[in-house]
Amino acid sequence: MAQNGNFYPGAPSPGFGPPPGGPQPAERRPRFGAGTILIPLLFMLIHISLQTTAQMVVLVLLRPELNSGAPGAIEQSLMQWFSDNSTLWLGASSVAAIGAYSLGLFLLRRRGRPYVLLERPRLRESLAAVCAMLGCMGFATLYMVIVNLLSRHSDFMAGQLERYAELAGSLTADHLGLQILVICVLVPAAEELLFRGILCGELMRVAREPLVILISALVFSVFHWNLIQSGYVFAAGLVLGAVYVWTRSLPLVIVLHGIYNFMGSSLHQIVGENTLAWTVIHALQMVLVPIGLFSLVLLWLWHRDRQHERGGQKWQEA
Repeated sequence: MAQNGNFYPGAPSPGFGPPPGGPQPAERRPRFGAGTILIPLLFMLIHISLQTTAQMVVLVLLRPELNSGAPGAIEQSLMQWFSDNSTLWLGASSVAAIGAYSLGLFLLRRRGRPYVLLERPRLRESLAAVCAMLGCMGFATLYMVIVNLLSRHSDFMAGQLERYAELAGSLTADHLGLQILVICVLVPAAEELLFRGILCGELMRVAREPLVILISALVFSVFHWNLIQSGYVFAAGLVLGAVYVWTRSLPLVIVLHGIYNFMGSSLHQIVGENTLAWTVIHALQMVLVPIGLFSLVLLWLWHRDRQHERGGQKWQEA
């Protein structure tokens, strides 16, 4: 893999390969090391720390009036205040995270690690990726229908659904513009730098592509700390990971993540309780599920063809 004139182990140097017809050197994948786990884990801890710090800063700046009384009542009042103002502290923590991750990725790149992939995707790849993400939104809708059905027969699922509803309600801001900025721009940028840029960046050095996609999606879903949300987030993580690995474009997956969050949050404020509009939207989402799956197959086929064009080099960076 070339970077600034240097070549990573295993990448063939131009002009110094074996003679035509001679044996081709086997690609040597870097070995799994402690950094493969510790580097992503460090940045995930930074992510949690930034969110906690942002909560405290917003708390100090706004100074809410909490209900006096027993410690339990004060704690409940404080948690409700954090929930009501989640858009503010999420936005603040996302801005800080974007700066921290960008600096971290810059330093890791200087060490010669094949991180952030910034290739410009072809138009057909971008369109297929958008279709795949919209199809994933359709899957999320179908998933929530099943969850609602299960909650009618299971107290456990009913409790989980209630917690999920509280979480979803906390991400609704009074100002639609602020919600779109935070949920559809800042949060996707921060999370994609972390999960696709840093996590996938480490995994792609030591693991094969299917394993990279699977592990990154699993970590992405678990990191959301909600049983119901983790189900459809896992599917979204699979699509985002596949698009990133197959198109090598971090900006593209940030845009896809933003579209997904818009469809799942901001669109509800725009459409409101319009039953007819939701019927049409949900019908379109169901139609897009098979189209999204077909789009993923196309992306994989195009990726495989491009690998052949590159001569099988998997570590070449944009």
